[in-house]
Amino acid sequence: MKRGGILHKGIIVTIDGSRAKVKILDASAEACSCCSAASFCGGASTTVDVVLSPEQALTARKGDKVTLSAPSGIGTKATTRLLVIPLATFIIALVVALQLGATELWACVAAFIAVAAVYAAVYLLGRRNDQTWSIVKLTK
Repeated sequence: MKRGGILHKGIIVTIDGSRAKVKILDASAEACSCCSAASFCGGASTTVDVVLSPEQALTARKGDKVTLSAPSGIGTKATTRLLVIPLATFIIALVVALQLGATELWACVAAFIAVAAVYAAVYLLGRRNDQTWSIVKLTK
């Protein structure tokens, strides 16, 4: 995974095999929790799940200070999923419904139903949340 992008300081709260929960200590973490796209990168919480590399799993201990990294493209990915795709879906559904002879009211209803379906899919697929956070520095 490419390093860089969003960096946060944190402390390991729990370790379970090759997974760890890390509490973000930066003051900027409060800004992440207010972001409407935070559920895609795990920033909605001040605690994130991290998959440890084999070396980190052997040396990491509860209480260790770490530097976390998320890819820089994660904001663009969230914006695309939450804004661009639903807007395009709305416009396409509206045009298709009107072309099929629906009244403007029913075309709008159909477009809103299509957008609701997109958001439901994003929500359900977002639950599979790719591992986005990684530890770039482990300090004892």
